[in-house]
Amino acid sequence: MAIPRLLDRLLRSDAPYGVVAEFRGECGPDDFDGACWELLIADGTSTGIVEVELSASDGGCYGMEVPPETIEDATECLAAHFPLGKRAACMIEWCEHVGPLYLRGADLELDASR
Repeated sequence: MAIPRLLDRLLRSDAPYGVVAEFRGECGPDDFDGACWELLIADGTSTGIVEVELSASDGGCYGMEVPPETIEDATECLAAHFPLGKRAACMIEWCEHVGPLYLRGADLELDASR
């Protein structure tokens, strides 16, 4: 289970923006125009599932090969856009009420012209 790994990373302060992420897999329908992944995130006070999305116009496609660690790192960096002290909770709420968090090709070091 992913929670012990997340807690270990939190205890080691291995989270540049205070949120750690664990890749869970691809999500969304196979005819989705882009790529969507599910991750478990935690910050010490909140733990939950988020979805992150990479649009087709930014290089995303269903079934694309991206190392899980790259997706985890990019998701952890997204935490910088949320309020300090409640980043994971806000990220989880965003996904529940608004939709997936958006990644860019640059977040995954992808060249959108490929």
